[in-house]
Amino acid sequence: VYGTELLFKYNTYKIIEYDDDNLKRDENIFSLVVLAAKYAIYAKDDEEKKVRFTKELIRLMYKKGKTKDDIINLFKFISGVLYVTDPMKKQIIREEIDRIEEVEKVAYISYIEEDARKEGLQEGLQQGLQEGIKLALEIKFGEEGLAFYNRYISKIRSIERLEDLKEKIKDAERIEELM
Repeated sequence: VYGTELLFKYNTYKIIEYDDDNLKRDENIFSLVVLAAKYAIYAKDDEEKKVRFTKELIRLMYKKGKTKDDIINLFKFISGVLYVTDPMKKQIIREEIDRIEEVEKVAYISYIEEDARKEGLQEGLQQGLQEGIKLALEIKFGEEGLAFYNRYISKIRSIERLEDLKEKIKDAERIEELM
């Protein structure tokens, strides 16, 4: 209105303009973050490239002598931007980590793997409890039990709460007793 203008200016950081070799040589930890972001652009949806780039970045982390915390945090970032969906390719990355750890006599990333294993066990336990509860509700209460499961139980993530419900189902004579 009446010649009024609003202008926004932002500083930009053009990741793609940075030289890969310089980033690999740079001791600054952020250079690996930039390199991982560039590799994500290069790889797009190509899982083979993602695996190759991830392996290279893992080697660089160790080569640069980063601390345990730095390696763990960098690996979380790298595995997020270069996310691999194929289980066989994930195994290739795990094998590379194991090989590097053996050569370097360092076990930093194994903490990440241990956390992932524990998380997977918890997720499996939760899913198993939910499936068992669903079956018990169906057997005991029929369609009403399945509807109750879909409406309430399927959303519960707490293992303790699921175990409590599993015990309540044994004695419940009506679905309302489970609420």
